[in-house]
Amino acid sequence: MTKKIEKFVKDHNKAQIEKWAEHISQRINETSQFTRPDHYEVLTVDHGRKYSRIWSTRGNKSAYAFVEIATGDIYRCATWRAPAKHVRGNIQDQDGSWNIGVYEWGAKYIK
Repeated sequence: MTKKIEKFVKDHNKAQIEKWAEHISQRINETSQFTRPDHYEVLTVDHGRKYSRIWSTRGNKSAYAFVEIATGDIYRCATWRAPAKHVRGNIQDQDGSWNIGVYEWGAKYIK
């Protein structure tokens, strides 16, 4: 029974991550419509065992951020296939961590 519950929670979290990626994609497009009107951003999601990789398709495909499936924590990309060590925000934060943990070009650097 617990395996079914774990799978349900994991599937729910994956759906939340996909909704978050859509929201952030809309925010990017709203922000850049004045500076780059010909630019349109689409974020896509690939789910792994522990992390979901968020892809940016801004002409070419590049890693935008990683989100931990179990917690919703947002990580900056260390490489295209691995997250950096420190959390930048959470998808449950106000407005999806926009301008707190993520911005137009990906997860923010730690200062």
